[in-house]
Amino acid sequence: MMTQKVFKKHPLKIILALLCILLFIGIQVWNSSAPVPTHNRNQKELSRITVADPNNYSFAVMGDNKGNRSVFEPLLRDIDRDKEIAFAIDDGDLVDGGTMRHYRRFLNQVQGNLSIPVLAAIGNHDLNHGSAHNYQEIFGPTYYSFQAGKSYFIVLDATTESGFDKTERQWLEKELQKSQTAKTRFVFMHVPIVDPRGGTFHKALPDGDQKDLLDLFRRYKVTHLFASHLHGYFSGVWAGVPFTVTGGAGGYLQGMIPSISSITMSRFTSAMGRRMSCSGASQRRMAWRISSIS
Repeated sequence: MMTQKVFKKHPLKIILALLCILLFIGIQVWNSSAPVPTHNRNQKELSRITVADPNNYSFAVMGDNKGNRSVFEPLLRDIDRDKEIAFAIDDGDLVDGGTMRHYRRFLNQVQGNLSIPVLAAIGNHDLNHGSAHNYQEIFGPTYYSFQAGKSYFIVLDATTESGFDKTERQWLEKELQKSQTAKTRFVFMHVPIVDPRGGTFHKALPDGDQKDLLDLFRRYKVTHLFASHLHGYFSGVWAGVPFTVTGGAGGYLQGMIPSISSITMSRFTSAMGRRMSCSGASQRRMAWRISSIS
């Protein structure tokens, strides 16, 4: 009786409330049961990579976009306008939570703003309640390698600060051995080996993994190591290994960021020596532009 009275008094409000509830339930059902938007995307993107000169081409690196629209989408359009860039690598934290809903937004952002291939590394925010299942359903294996021109690329699964997986470590050394026929070797991982901010900052792998991996990268002459995870821009050398942390593609900037954090894009040339030129001036849009030159 009371329900009938309330309905007669506020029929429109009750109908709208019920419609909202049904819409919410429908969205939840869609997100959990809708078909995966794509499968094995990294491999498909690899098949699209073309380099006119195997000794001289460019690629962009970015990280920690986390579904951000105001920073990530303009960055994608900036990259797309540069016709010298052959492909891009997103170094993890593609999304702010590893649900299919979040991944659909990421794919829509990329497809709507960038025409060149985009490869994805996995980050800690790309997990769904600690599971990489959704990432794997869309992108494929969480670590992989490929060769473009005369450069070898190794993309790692480094999603936790608690340690580096032993099975992956064995795979990595075998890949580095294979890479010795290439002229340059680039390695990508989300969580950095070392936190470049120093002091009490330690958003990085444990000390044991730091020493082991740096020794490995030195031994096999890794040309450059890329990471993100830290929402800022840092570049230098860790125990003889050149590195860049580029995590400003959308996540809130944090920590001590040096003056070069205003870089939009950087160029790295792998030749007898190394030189880096910088362009752009947007503190929030940080990506690397690499040229691989014999």
